[in-house]
Amino acid sequence: MADREQKDNEGVLFKNDRKTKENQPDWQGRSTIDGVEKWVSVWVNKSRDGKVYMKLAYAPPIERGSAIGNADLVTPASFAKKNPGWEPSKEELDDELPF
Repeated sequence: MADREQKDNEGVLFKNDRKTKENQPDWQGRSTIDGVEKWVSVWVNKSRDGKVYMKLAYAPPIERGSAIGNADLVTPASFAKKNPGWEPSKEELDDELPF
């Protein structure tokens, strides 16, 4: 994590060195949005016409050693498995850019 305090509406990302499966995020980090800390997962993808884009997913932070798990960061898929009824929005599932 960064050495300085994170300001509101800022975040940090780190390359996921522990990625072992294709569906795991390429980058992970944390951000604070309107005073609420979120974990951020980023996948680098290509659209159908070959344009490279990044897909982001946000999840609430889960403390290390909690009942949910021991991971530093949680992907939307792993969060959904541990939180029945939670589903990502349609925008999070779309592979195409809106512009």
